[in-house]
Amino acid sequence: MKFTVISLEFRNFMSYGNKDTVLHIGEPGVISITGKNGRGKSVNADALSMALYGKPYRKIKIKEILNWNNNSAAWLRVTFKVGMEDYRITRTISKSKSDIELHHKVEGKWKDIDLVSTSKLIQDEIDKLIGVQYETFKHIVAIGNSTTETKPFLAMPAGDKRKLIEGLFGLTSISLMNKVLKQDKSKVKTKLTLVESALELNRDSYKALSTQKVSTDQLLQDFEDNKRAFILDQELQQIEIISKIHKYKDVIEELNYVINEDEILKIKSSISEYETDNNQCSKNLGSCEALISHAKETIKTLQASDTCPICATSITEEHLSSEVNKLNSVIESNESQKSVLTEKVNSNNQSITDLKNKLNKISSIIRDISVAQTEVSKLESKVDSITGIIAAKNKEELVLNNAETLNNKLQSLKEDITLGEVEYKENAYKDKIIQIAEFLLSDEGIKTEFYNIVVPLFNTTVNDYLKKFGLDIAVIFNDVFDYEIHTMRHKDVNYFSFSQGERSRIDISILLTFIKLSKTIANWDCNLLLLDEVIDQNLDSDGLQLILESIKSIAEEEDLTAMVISHKLSDSNFIFDREIVVTKEGGYSKMEEI
Repeated sequence: MKFTVISLEFRNFMSYGNKDTVLHIGEPGVISITGKNGRGKSVNADALSMALYGKPYRKIKIKEILNWNNNSAAWLRVTFKVGMEDYRITRTISKSKSDIELHHKVEGKWKDIDLVSTSKLIQDEIDKLIGVQYETFKHIVAIGNSTTETKPFLAMPAGDKRKLIEGLFGLTSISLMNKVLKQDKSKVKTKLTLVESALELNRDSYKALSTQKVSTDQLLQDFEDNKRAFILDQELQQIEIISKIHKYKDVIEELNYVINEDEILKIKSSISEYETDNNQCSKNLGSCEALISHAKETIKTLQASDTCPICATSITEEHLSSEVNKLNSVIESNESQKSVLTEKVNSNNQSITDLKNKLNKISSIIRDISVAQTEVSKLESKVDSITGIIAAKNKEELVLNNAETLNNKLQSLKEDITLGEVEYKENAYKDKIIQIAEFLLSDEGIKTEFYNIVVPLFNTTVNDYLKKFGLDIAVIFNDVFDYEIHTMRHKDVNYFSFSQGERSRIDISILLTFIKLSKTIANWDCNLLLLDEVIDQNLDSDGLQLILESIKSIAEEEDLTAMVISHKLSDSNFIFDREIVVTKEGGYSKMEEI
């Protein structure tokens, strides 16, 4: 990944005042930044680091980065490319707070990128975008003199060297993975123990419940047998009762067939007619009786009287005989009529009696039907009652429900045991995989293979740069980045035995090695090389010229912009691609390109 710094802007930062200071990186080459001590040359390194990472390059407290004169809020902006994409970071820092903005250029316009809430997470996202973290950036992009408090690589403890190497080449993730792996291993071990304990508990519970199930199954069987026997007895009673109901219904059906409502109505109508006729006959009999009685009284009167009560004439023998004959004829006629009427009444009464007897028989049948229907109702109620008893008996499921609960528990335990066994096997497999991965991610695993490849390449590259700087020495690193320095006459010469100028060339060689290998191995390439007063100590004019020429040659080869910060460049005849002079006016630093 190509990381290209395009420009750096800042104001109210350390010795620089409210006027914007802009530093354009420009094309590859060598830029000199010169000025007297204390003018603010090294602020450029702090400003770049502060803009990118929120931390100055040197160990300076945040409150000290505000301009010492006006104490106004500091403002910094760095514009850069990641690959072909343009970005810029803007930071505003005051005594009480710090704000940050990240923009991405889209179709020629700067678009704000939403950032997460906490400053640490924001910086984590920026680090991912840049490609390296703060500590790594400090050691592979810039190098300072002893006053920067950033130790030269060879002066760092072996652990810090490895940490720097791992950060640069992405091996930090392996360490983090190993750390996570150890946590996973602990979790898996704990999980295995828990699963094994749960399995043992479930198996014991399953065994105990299985024994309980045998007893429960027997109770359930006895209960079901008794229930079936009781229900069967009730069903047999039902069948017997239903058979009786059918018989009664058959009788009712036969009797209903006998009963004819039209015939009953006809009989009742006939009885009424006979009774009406009898009433008329009785009236007629009364009339006959009256006529007979009147005729007989009249005869007696005629026989006892001289004058006829009928015509009021004197009664003669002939007249008496005639009248008596007439009256006897009336009596005879009515007696005959009376006899006929009496016979008719007797006949009607007989008919009425016969018809009433028939009605009584029909009423008896109707009563029998009613009795049969009542009995059917009683029997049907009994059938319903038995149905209710059977239904209630079928609902007696307490023992069955307990057994079902037990079965469910056993089934659940069986499933838990099966799942537990699968989970145990899976975690046991994970444990084996973790053991293998743990070895691979350990210092004896992948890292060892990595260092076996990188260390020889690192040694070769460092020593190639040392030759370009005119140092006839060899720096040899081992796989833990302990080192030996060999000269033509001596082996294992201490780094601090060399002069400041020689150490500067060694430090620059290592820095350039980091830059070159970061491109080759880590696929991270920065266009900037910042040398802060590393050539200002113990270098004669020839040595200074050699270093500057070597830096220019390397800058051209590696496509770098080398910024050389120094107050000693006046001793050199070297022609820089660009020259910037830092001065102070009114207590404020300012940069001017000449």
